Amino acid sequence: LNNLQHIKTFNCLQKRLRNHRLWLFKEFCDRNILDRGICTMNRVDESMLLNPQGGFSGSMHFQNEAMGFDIIKNLNKMLPLMPEKYKNYQSNDIDMFSHEDSGKWQMMLNRDILLDSWVSVISEAGADEYQCFCSEKIFKPIVQEHPFLVWGDKYTMAKLQELGYQTFSNWWSEAWDSKDMRHRLNGMCDVIEDLTRLTDKEMLSMYIDMRDVLKHNSSLVNRKTQEQIDDELKFIVGEL
Repeated sequence: LNNLQHIKTFNCLQKRLRNHRLWLFKEFCDRNILDRGICTMNRVDESMLLNPQGGFSGSMHFQNEAMGFDIIKNLNKMLPLMPEKYKNYQSNDIDMFSHEDSGKWQMMLNRDILLDSWVSVISEAGADEYQCFCSEKIFKPIVQEHPFLVWGDKYTMAKLQELGYQTFSNWWSEAWDSKDMRHRLNGMCDVIEDLTRLTDKEMLSMYIDMRDVLKHNSSLVNRKTQEQIDDELKFIVGEL
């Protein structure tokens, strides 16, 4: 209870640069909620954005939107973003963090970051309309009994429910899960922004209220480890 005022509203740990992740980061900045989270993010290599003639190619598209070069350069002034307070994100790791390979971060549970935030915002590998891919990123907070939202493929939350997991529509809207990419991003960020307006005691009360759901999800992962699962998830459960 003495640490309530130091807990951030959310964490969002993004590493490998993808278009949909940069748009999420921009949304945090536009809504002025970046400092309400514990966030990681790689910078955009400007060489990715230039055509062979050296002109801007506008490759950071999001459906029918294109992020301008000036906007990307302004975002890059804040990047790479690594919260050095936490042991897995130190400045002497910037070169490795900037590398496309996920490397050691793929297996990190980041328990210290979860303890310092109320909600995990999971930025999945894609935000597609025609598939539903759930990676180890989602199961890390689940096994650590941490509430989450997923910026990923359409119907991801519905798929998790189909698999037996309980999600968090009793506490915030998940209607965005069934919408197209832009509306899915807007809807999820509306929820995050609403959460930033809650007091520390309100966040604590909400967390206590959802403990049965969190324990159910964690127990379900443990039961499913008796079945055939990916090596990454076996490692996560084993570490716990």
